[in-house]
Amino acid sequence: MRVPPATETTGTAKLATVRKLLAKAERAATPAESEIYTAKASS
Repeated sequence: MRVPPATETTGTAKLATVRKLLAKAERAATPAESEIYTAKASS
């Protein structure tokens, strides 16, 4: 269940962003594309 944006904390928002980026990395068409998403998630 998604927390409404008004009650979402910074940590929760960051975690959600990281999860989305890592999911994109798993579906990436090329290894280079995967590396880009993984790098964004770790920054």
